[in-house]
Amino acid sequence: MKAQNQAQENKLEKFKSNIIKEMICEFDTFYDPIDCPEDIVVFDSKSRFFLVLSDNLAMFSRKFNFTGRPPDDYVLPKRDISIPLMRAVYVHPSFRGKGVQENIFSIIIGFAEKHQEPFFAHAKPFDVPNPQLNEDARAAFSGYYHDGIIENRAAPGERDKQRERLKQYGLVSCTPTNGSEDAPDYDLAYVPRSAPSDIHDLILGKPIC
Repeated sequence: MKAQNQAQENKLEKFKSNIIKEMICEFDTFYDPIDCPEDIVVFDSKSRFFLVLSDNLAMFSRKFNFTGRPPDDYVLPKRDISIPLMRAVYVHPSFRGKGVQENIFSIIIGFAEKHQEPFFAHAKPFDVPNPQLNEDARAAFSGYYHDGIIENRAAPGERDKQRERLKQYGLVSCTPTNGSEDAPDYDLAYVPRSAPSDIHDLILGKPIC
């Protein structure tokens, strides 16, 4: 038990994001400090899904539209921020259509509101190699980890459906400075209602005037 607690503490020390720290405490996790030092993989106890979160990898910078000198008492709003990235979310086929993904986002959004911390996601459905051999999400993650992903572009409109699902959860379109070059329309972020107004403005792309 002492060794497990120490391993948990070691994981927590590696991450800046409070959302990620909460997920580490709430779920089973896998961490590879050598090859993926900024990623944490999350599983639930029933192995219905795996989720990959990355620490502070989505970056936003604010544009400045000043045409003259601002007032001396002007407080400059926050001009850049890095937020955690949801790199992948995979629900095992036997559990799809049962609200698992919605529940995952509900939990993460709850932590986002608690800590006033936004997070970023990219709507990109995918599958893993040899899905028929993967009896649960943990086994599927092995294929993801060793062999990568198979992008799910076969079903027409599948990517649009995923984007709309994320919007239904409360995510909004955004333009991070290091966002997707090939499909920027599928970049989204959740900005907590509890977050300061300058964070809302920054992520939603409102310039400083």
